[in-house]
Amino acid sequence: MSENKLEVIAKESQLPTTKSQSILEQFQGYFEIASEWESKVKAIVVTDENQKAEMELAREGRLFLKAARIDVEKTRVSLKAEALLESKAVDGMSNVLKALIVPLEKYLDKQEHFVEIREEEKREAKRQEIEKRIQQEEEAEQLRLAADTEKIRQDNEQLRKEAEERDRKDSIERKKRETRLANERAKVESETKAKDEELAKEREQRLKERMIAEDKSRRDRIKAAEKAQKLREVHERLAELTKNQITCPSCGHKFQLEEGK
Repeated sequence: MSENKLEVIAKESQLPTTKSQSILEQFQGYFEIASEWESKVKAIVVTDENQKAEMELAREGRLFLKAARIDVEKTRVSLKAEALLESKAVDGMSNVLKALIVPLEKYLDKQEHFVEIREEEKREAKRQEIEKRIQQEEEAEQLRLAADTEKIRQDNEQLRKEAEERDRKDSIERKKRETRLANERAKVESETKAKDEELAKEREQRLKERMIAEDKSRRDRIKAAEKAQKLREVHERLAELTKNQITCPSCGHKFQLEEGK
């Protein structure tokens, strides 16, 4: 079953029988070696460090198979080198023939399609002319845009300078206004302070006057109360004195009655 693999590859290569058979013969011996060692390799199983003989046998088998693998690679390289030389020879001959045929074929193609080629050349010339005109228009547009951009830059620069000048003048005017307002504010504050002081003095004077008036009113009330008290005392004395008096109906003279009479 395994041997048939090489034969199947040789048959499917579609190479001539003699060629495929030659290649098969050069690899067949190595296939037999690999098949023989397949069962030997599986029989070598090392499970203990004391199996020195098995390990030595594994080493010998590995070296033998390594040599076989190197020989297989050398055979492959040799066969491919031959095939490469054959391929180069085939390609070289083919290229020589194509170098002779292709120019003739192209020339006849041009003669055959003379009308089409002439029309294509006209279309290409027209296309190039259109592209050239478009390019010229684009370059002119770029120049115009560059000029407009420069004009805008200059205008912006002028506007910036004018704005800076306005800001400078506005700053001066603002400082003047601030100074004037500060002076006016100071004047108002001074006048307000003077008025406040004057009002304070007036309030103090009115307070003093009111206190004096209140004190005078209080003294007057005291005096009036004292006077009223004296009058009450006088009336009481008079009442006391006139309590036992009688008036003469003839002359109106008042007489004091003695107590007990």
